[in-house]
Amino acid sequence: MCIRDRKKENHKFGLRTDRNEMVDNVILPSWAKHNPYIYVARLRELLEEDQHEKLEQWIDLIFGYLQRGPNAKKAFNLFPPITYDPAKILSRLKPNDSLCNAYRLQAYHWGQTPQQLIQRKHRARTSRVPKVFWENPKTVSAWSSHQKVNAMLSNEFGTFSLLLANDILQTVVIDLGHANVITMTSARQVNSTLKTPFNPLDPLLSSPILLLVNKKPGYIARGGYWDGSIQLLSLDAQKRTSIILMYHCSTITAMAKDKYERLAIVGTKHGECAVYGLHEGMFWKPESLFTDHEGPITSLHVSDGMQLFLTSGLDGVVNVYELDCKPKLLRAIRHGIPVTEAFLTQSPLPGLVVLSESVSKIAVYGINGKLLTEVTEENIISSLIVENARFMEHIVYAKGENLIVRKLPFLEFKIIKMQKKEKIVQIAGCGKCLLLLHNDNTISLVYCPVPTHNNSMGLSLIHISEPTRPLYISYAVFCLKKKKKK
Repeated sequence: MCIRDRKKENHKFGLRTDRNEMVDNVILPSWAKHNPYIYVARLRELLEEDQHEKLEQWIDLIFGYLQRGPNAKKAFNLFPPITYDPAKILSRLKPNDSLCNAYRLQAYHWGQTPQQLIQRKHRARTSRVPKVFWENPKTVSAWSSHQKVNAMLSNEFGTFSLLLANDILQTVVIDLGHANVITMTSARQVNSTLKTPFNPLDPLLSSPILLLVNKKPGYIARGGYWDGSIQLLSLDAQKRTSIILMYHCSTITAMAKDKYERLAIVGTKHGECAVYGLHEGMFWKPESLFTDHEGPITSLHVSDGMQLFLTSGLDGVVNVYELDCKPKLLRAIRHGIPVTEAFLTQSPLPGLVVLSESVSKIAVYGINGKLLTEVTEENIISSLIVENARFMEHIVYAKGENLIVRKLPFLEFKIIKMQKKEKIVQIAGCGKCLLLLHNDNTISLVYCPVPTHNNSMGLSLIHISEPTRPLYISYAVFCLKKKKKK
């Protein structure tokens, strides 16, 4: 469902038959607090309940191939003839004829069926597992490093890498095992030849690093050098290949990739954003270049679900682009203050989360650029977007030794107290786990088992096809029916 910012009088929903007045707005229920964004977000949450896997059957009955004809007869989904396109029937009759008035009265009481939009069976919804599930953590284990950990790199395939002191790269394998028993073991060590990044003056600009593992044996991409170079380092312990890319003249300040590692995106200190195609043999092919920022780019984020990516900068602007081989700018949101980090979110509402450390603010915008909510939060350390069992997204970040979880898009607050009482310095998602790097070089791994059935609200989705009172409008109404306890 899309929310557009339009004036009320621009909406034309049809005539109200009892008053003969044009309906140009909607009255929202009291629980929505007169806010259409709260209303739509709540409905999207309810659609993800335990009956969501049968949603395509509802579509087939109301808008699809089971609505009319022999298929509807087999499905016991037939209605009185007048409910099918009553406007066409009435147009063939004289306006003041008794038969016309009889048809009009019958259509008024029976309503009309929606238009048939789909002629074949609707495909079932693809099932998936939350990208990083976060709800009621149950298992926490720790893994320690004997050397100082400078960075923690993770992926979705159960491994993560640590960039240790003296640029030593150590890969750690996570084994979920049976009964949620988690073990972490060192896989190998690679002595790298990475140069020291040159960003000593600006604390907001850290050295960006990407871990790319889809193309074996995998490699590390690292920016942050004063000459604008990108260094690629192979993870193959037997053949340590190193490649230097000289595509930019200013320091690389941010890097990101898509889920399947087809594209890489980099941002620079001069506000340039470049898109590269990733190919075999650590080959990066330049695809597009954008110069829409007037200052350093501080963060990049990719949403594979929405096929979008964003850039944020110290100029206080967040730009949203299409995720394509030939991307284009879709929207520029002028936040007004320097942006430290920004994320794209998809559920329950498409939007953006914007963090500004300079004024200790977290803001959430709709995808249309409207500011939905804003809160003050000091001392934010590392942030990440996670999902719950219903695929609703939250933002999680560290504050001292604990984690703060805020539900999107209205940032409802929840604190998670961790058993380990050491300060958290970095958070990363790895498969279905959450990795916490503490200031004593210890890695805590938090794992939350995804429930096979989610029925926390005790509600199921049913439908009422209530065609309308006015003849030229039709709509479907969702309602919730409380399940009877057996």
